[in-house]
Amino acid sequence: TQANPRFTMSQVLCAAALSGLDRDEDARIAVRRLLELQPGITVDASIVSACYANPESMQALRSALLRAGLPER
Repeated sequence: TQANPRFTMSQVLCAAALSGLDRDEDARIAVRRLLELQPGITVDASIVSACYANPESMQALRSALLRAGLPER
């Protein structure tokens, strides 16, 4: 995110990964940072940006981001 602060997908995936590892506080911190970089970003917008073809991957990403505290809509 330092090279291009508007590219936030790395932060989205970081938050989801931390959530998936049950590192809830770290995941929430990652979400706060994500919201600083892109205020108003939501789970729905993140899923569209991720462009996963596999529905199971999309659902796993959605669940992890919700658990991390990213707003759904």
